[in-house]
Amino acid sequence: MHAGAKNMAQAAGFAPEALQLAEWILQDPRFEPLASQMERQIWAGAYRLAGFYLMESGQAGKALGSYARSFWRSPGIALQDWKRILAAIASVLGLRKAAESLRSASRQRYQQAHRK
Repeated sequence: MHAGAKNMAQAAGFAPEALQLAEWILQDPRFEPLASQMERQIWAGAYRLAGFYLMESGQAGKALGSYARSFWRSPGIALQDWKRILAAIASVLGLRKAAESLRSASRQRYQQAHRK
């Protein structure tokens, strides 16, 4: 994950796309009946992804809202990003150093998990 990657450079624009993707999956008959059985998880994942992109674009307050919506639908899915959620809370509270430390730890975990 680097700043020049399209999804990082245009992070804020991908948040609504995550929600549109969830809506499309739930409306497309090709994904029935599984999609309707997993509706809460699909929305939880979409809001979690939106929260990720909003944090990357520096919109901690909006990210926190997306993470809350994800948590409401499926706590287990939302809490996979617990460090980012804490970073969003810290950022909203004005605790910039704590927020950056948590975001840095989250980025390192992501990079280790996706090394080739």
